[in-house]
Amino acid sequence: MRAARCPTTDQSNGIDQGDLLFGEDDSGRREHLLTFVGSDLVAVRWKQFRAYFIDVAPGRSGPGGATLIGGVDRAPRR
Repeated sequence: MRAARCPTTDQSNGIDQGDLLFGEDDSGRREHLLTFVGSDLVAVRWKQFRAYFIDVAPGRSGPGGATLIGGVDRAPRR
C-alpha cells in the first residue's frame, strides 16, 4: 500500500487521512464518526464522547428509551 500512489483529484469525505495511513501521524484529523445500520443512524462519536440512539442488540433493534452517552476513554478497547 505504501508504494501505491494516492489519487490527487478524489476525496471521499473531505478529510485527508493520508498522514495517519502512512504512519506520519498517530491520530487522524477526524474528530467524529457516524455509525449507520442500513439507513438508520445508530451512533455518533465526537472527540471522546459516544452517543447511541437505538439499541442494536439482536432481536431488540429499533427506536426507544433515552440516548445512551458515554466516554470513549472509559469504555473497554475494541
